[in-house]
Amino acid sequence: MEISLLGPLEARADDGTRLDLGGVRLRRLLIRLALDPGRAVSAAGLVDAVWAEDVPANAANALQALVSRLRRAGLPIEAAPGGYLLRVPADAVDAVRFERLATAGRAEEALALWRGEALPEAEGAEFAQATLARWATLRDEVRETLFARQIEAGTVELAALQELAAAHPLRDRPVELLMRALLATGRGPEALSAYERHRELLADQLGADPGPALRQLHVEILRGDGEPVPAKGPRTNLPAQRTSFVGRDADLLRVRETLDRSRLVTLTGPGGSGKTRLALEVARGLLPAYPEGVWLVELATVTKPEDVAPAVVSALGARARALRKDVFFDIADPLDRILSVLAEHRTLLVLDNCEHVVDAAARLVDELLAACPLLRVLATSREPLGVPGEALWPVEPLRLPPPDATVAQALTFPVVQLLQERARAVRPDFEIDEAGVEICRALDGMPLAIELAAARLRSMPARQLADRLDDKFRLLRGGSRTVLPRHQTLRAVIDWSWDLLGDDERRGWQRLAMATSVVSVELAEALLGPDALDVVGALLEKSLIRAEGIGYRMLETIREYGLERLAESGEEADARKAWTEYFVGLAETAEARLRTADQLPWLRLLETEHDNLLSVLRWAVAHGQKETAVRLIAGLGWYWWLRNYRSEATVLVEDALNLPGEAPVRYLALAKVFSAVIYVETFGDFEHATRVLHEAAEIARGHESEHPMLRLAEPMRALMSSGINGLGSEAEILARYFEDPDPWVAATARALHGHAAINLGWDREIAVQDFETALDRFRQLGDRWGLALVLDALGTIANNAGDYAAAARYARETIGLSEELGAQEDQVQQWMNLAWALYLAQEPDAAREAIEEATRLTQDATQPHVHAVVSFGRGNMARLDGDLPAARRLMETALIQLGPQMSAPQFRAMIRNGLGYVLAAEGEYAAAAAEHRTALEDGLSAGDSPIVGMVLIGLADLAYRQGDATKAATQLGAAAAIVGVEDQAVVDRVRVESAVRAALDPTAFAEAVERGRAYTMENVIELL
Repeated sequence: MEISLLGPLEARADDGTRLDLGGVRLRRLLIRLALDPGRAVSAAGLVDAVWAEDVPANAANALQALVSRLRRAGLPIEAAPGGYLLRVPADAVDAVRFERLATAGRAEEALALWRGEALPEAEGAEFAQATLARWATLRDEVRETLFARQIEAGTVELAALQELAAAHPLRDRPVELLMRALLATGRGPEALSAYERHRELLADQLGADPGPALRQLHVEILRGDGEPVPAKGPRTNLPAQRTSFVGRDADLLRVRETLDRSRLVTLTGPGGSGKTRLALEVARGLLPAYPEGVWLVELATVTKPEDVAPAVVSALGARARALRKDVFFDIADPLDRILSVLAEHRTLLVLDNCEHVVDAAARLVDELLAACPLLRVLATSREPLGVPGEALWPVEPLRLPPPDATVAQALTFPVVQLLQERARAVRPDFEIDEAGVEICRALDGMPLAIELAAARLRSMPARQLADRLDDKFRLLRGGSRTVLPRHQTLRAVIDWSWDLLGDDERRGWQRLAMATSVVSVELAEALLGPDALDVVGALLEKSLIRAEGIGYRMLETIREYGLERLAESGEEADARKAWTEYFVGLAETAEARLRTADQLPWLRLLETEHDNLLSVLRWAVAHGQKETAVRLIAGLGWYWWLRNYRSEATVLVEDALNLPGEAPVRYLALAKVFSAVIYVETFGDFEHATRVLHEAAEIARGHESEHPMLRLAEPMRALMSSGINGLGSEAEILARYFEDPDPWVAATARALHGHAAINLGWDREIAVQDFETALDRFRQLGDRWGLALVLDALGTIANNAGDYAAAARYARETIGLSEELGAQEDQVQQWMNLAWALYLAQEPDAAREAIEEATRLTQDATQPHVHAVVSFGRGNMARLDGDLPAARRLMETALIQLGPQMSAPQFRAMIRNGLGYVLAAEGEYAAAAAEHRTALEDGLSAGDSPIVGMVLIGLADLAYRQGDATKAATQLGAAAAIVGVEDQAVVDRVRVESAVRAALDPTAFAEAVERGRAYTMENVIELL
């Protein structure tokens, strides 16, 4: 696959075939995805790129439709959290190759990729303007670099250079090149004339003068009578490249651009992130732009502030001799000696490893920049120099592949390529596998750590190394003998940072290392006290933490080092106490807001702190802190439920409850309530959940007023018991809470009572009244979970009544609410509900789009039944469309995805019933009977009347096919009696009933149906 953006948009398949990209909207969608190949682009960003201000009413569906069309055209577009990505290697996009070649100095190859003006399809589109401008600027720079080389070689075409200068009349560089080309051909007066025209143009249009470099060239021409004598001798002391440079193409480009705008650029970042190597590569690529030289000053071995200037003097000695600056060697003051070389020359000075002498380096740079107008400085430091006009470029670890990336996909990421290349240097047969990718992840993508790991692979298999990286500081040693001692082991790299810190900064590092995710300002204050912001600021300046969103994050390697130091400090107990108290308090404060209209910001806060909260819970369980553990579960249980973290929480909740010791009644009872509801959702074990809810209700007796969920423990137990035992009396316990003083409890009781009414086969109007009352109360409360719960049920009722348009409306509103809540796995079922309503309404295209959206959402799902929901829905529609092979494959896939012990028995019953239909249609009656029997048993075990009625219709279909129409009629009668209403959503009912009626005379049919009506949930199993 190749995507071409440097001209009119083109896409070609692997065999070179050009793909049909359709109209403007499809092209703009592909362009936006191709601007970030292999990276997720948000749905909002894509909508903005495609429609700008003319956004359609249902933008998400319209976007999905365009994505589907591009997929059908052959483009590998995948769903990603919150959006989509174009799954191609970065180099498959010509613009990426162009930038890489340009930054590598391969001008001819870079320019050859252009096929005209880039992306005329995106002309005027706001989303592309910055990128197009950047490409155009870089293209001009590459052309200028090429012209400079041609001038040196004597091969430049003056006409092309004059064309470039005319195209950019206000820029100095094209005029400078033109002047140098004219000089090289002996046309000095014309060079002076070109300067004068440029000077007058700038004065007329901008009121400005040419820049220092161009003025200097003008002076040199005048002094040299048109023949300036180039300086001889070395133009740089940069070391030759010994290994390839991997993975920083974008950084190379951006740092060069920044250095064009700012006279001082400092590359910051933690030790081992690759600052020095990036600086050297940037400097090496800029040699043509600095005719008076690029000079490296290595400060790593400088130990005293007063030795910084002499180190620069030492680096510039060769240049001084070349320029015959005898004064350089005669002057005693180091600063004056430096100025004697740099004051009048266009030079780049690279100051490497400034952090341990940062004050002295900053003072020197400040003085040099003030005295040398043509000087540029590129510095590396773990903290900024703090000089006015300084531009910072953070050197981050190399980007890691996404967690679900295959090995082949991971190999498109430079971090993995770096490990492979360096490992092959010591072990030529080395090949990247999953263990190699794990190594890159465990080392945070830090280049130095990756290189140390590669050296270790000489004597250790990748799997063995990956499994032992929890002891990375001991393992990763023995790097190159020729590098600085602090770069020979991973520990030494980080020790260097530790040694540069004060006591408060070290304490801050140790305590913030407890956070496994983002460190908020509030957490920092809880752990560090009133000076927290000062300490965080110092650690940020020294590249030990980095800003992320509204908080801060520490690299895992740096965090592990901090935890080691915390354990050695003797302060761990106090630190852990502050840590646990903060997060327990946060969970309890947020929990009360999760049932109100203000739930969204609190959900977002808990989501941000999700990893931190789980790490506190795991720590509490591991250290036997039962009260802390159950308090956290009580505070987080509803959040887990709302955001679909149910399966993730199950084991932790059970482990916490099984800890020895006591815990306050309120928290213990709440933990058991959440354990029950999470367990039944994850495993479908109603009996276990009912038993745990009973325990919770008993423990909470007398404490019910302390929390809404404690009051609901008994009614929820009753609801589950009513399903298992088929007892309406149990369900009626819910009615006691209809007027509860807590409006959320009253609304929830109404909603649960409505579900019980449906499951028990009561008059459907009872359920409708319950749901409508609950809906009104949840709307007053603003609780989106409650609204989604009730609207979903009303949609099911509308479907059953044959009002498919209403069912689709309910489904869409439910989806919107779940999107707000971030309940992605719930949305899968809701999109499939919408697809079913649209299918029944005979809108197959719209149904297909809904299924595609549900499928996209399953990609990040952790619960097995979520995948099965889509497979079953697609299989059921394939069955009704007559595609029995596809239906069978999908139904069987759904059962495999579900697993033997997962999810509610009702859903297993639906799948097996559907598979039974398929098998019966294929003539495999014995197999069909087995599926229907199991489905009926599952439906009865859950006490779910609609499911039992649905399975009875499947059994009637089988009986009719086997020639027993009387039995089929009896089963149809039982289905009608048990469900209580005619379910229009069971499409097979009309077909089966019509066939059975045709096979029997009216009297026989009526008598058989009447016999069936005598059956109940207690004895319907006899109809097998």
